Amino acid sequence: MKTSPPTSPAAHIYAEQLFQKGHGYSLWFPEHATSFEGVHIGDIGYVRGGSFQCVFNATLPANHPANSNGVPTSFAPLKYNATSLTHTKEAYLPDRAVSSQTMKSIDRSAWAGMNSPMSPIGGESLISYKCVSHKGAILLLNEGGTTQETLLPNSNFPAYMLEHYDSWYKLAKEQEHDIEPEDLVMVKGTVKASDWTVAAFYDKSKHRSFKVEARGIPYVGAGLSFTNSKVSTEYRTTRSEGEKLPIAPRRHS
Repeated sequence: MKTSPPTSPAAHIYAEQLFQKGHGYSLWFPEHATSFEGVHIGDIGYVRGGSFQCVFNATLPANHPANSNGVPTSFAPLKYNATSLTHTKEAYLPDRAVSSQTMKSIDRSAWAGMNSPMSPIGGESLISYKCVSHKGAILLLNEGGTTQETLLPNSNFPAYMLEHYDSWYKLAKEQEHDIEPEDLVMVKGTVKASDWTVAAFYDKSKHRSFKVEARGIPYVGAGLSFTNSKVSTEYRTTRSEGEKLPIAPRRHS
């Protein structure tokens, strides 16, 4: 099992700021997820330190490798028609830069087709933002695009969750997860990518206005610069090996 990453204030700011965009709960450390072969629909778990910690999967049999750490007492997997209830969309995020509502784009020079998966041409790419609050976040995507898998509205999942939630929490405590009942969620969809840079900003001076520039060839591994020296920032670049990782799970809670 993968170890949990250290708690980072940036992880909270990043998730808080991008949650408003409606793409799910953005993960600062998606590669640290403890789920079996990535995060999947039906995973029961919680977010800690910017990564998803899985307890078990409610849609898979008890003897499945995803449930090797155990399942609730009297467990019966949730059965659903995955073919009719699951929707998959490639190139889900056509815009290669996703920013919080506090970040206002003011310059996308040297970028060819920001609304397409094409790479920048003519050398270095540049995108500039003005942050109109003291907090902000940006997700910069590179090659490979994004894939969304989401569960269509249905009554089975909410009803199953309501009936079995207490047993999920009991199992989590038996596995020594240090959580409260409200921390547990059921994954109902994911947005996955293979190459990305995440960034979170906090202006300690509370001036509520500063400029951010992301510059790179391409954006993954981009350098960031600020007009206000008191801006606290963290950013990190991740490239997965041969698979897309869940940058933003959607959840029933």
